[in-house]
Amino acid sequence: MITLTNPLTVLFWAGAFGSLLASRAIEGEVDIFLFAAGCILATLIFLSAVALIGHGLRNILRPPLIKRLGMAVGVVLMACGLLLAGRILVL
Repeated sequence: MITLTNPLTVLFWAGAFGSLLASRAIEGEVDIFLFAAGCILATLIFLSAVALIGHGLRNILRPPLIKRLGMAVGVVLMACGLLLAGRILVL
């Protein structure tokens, strides 16, 4: 339910459906229904798999390791941001 009410999710899917309809990549009610059903099914399968993997790793990932992993992800994201900012400034 949280994913369904996330504004970014709503905008993403509105854009995906809008672009497909505008490009006439899918036409007809059946094609639209099948595409929507596939998107929903793929999302449910992916999120369920992530939840199951996370549940399985709960004994391995202790708080100190999670903290280190969070810090590592933060450093990588900051580095990517700096690289992107550098490229934008060069242009």
